[in-house]
Amino acid sequence: MMDNAAQENRTYTRIDYSEKKVPAGVYDNCLFVNCNFSKSDLSYIDFVDCTFKDCDFSMVKFNDTALKNATFSACKMLGVD
Repeated sequence: MMDNAAQENRTYTRIDYSEKKVPAGVYDNCLFVNCNFSKSDLSYIDFVDCTFKDCDFSMVKFNDTALKNATFSACKMLGVD
């Protein structure tokens, strides 16, 4: 994993990550609402105690991604391994 600063207690709303790379690192206790992760590469990212609401994860890459106590509510997850 890259040595990026941890993102803690942040809210991300309506961000289109399909057009850009999600910064690698640790996301702790963050909330993602109506975010588009379709076709994103979420490899080498740790999501700890994060909540995802109404997000699109279609065709996302999860290589060496940690989802620790993550919650998904009404999210779209087509073609996800």
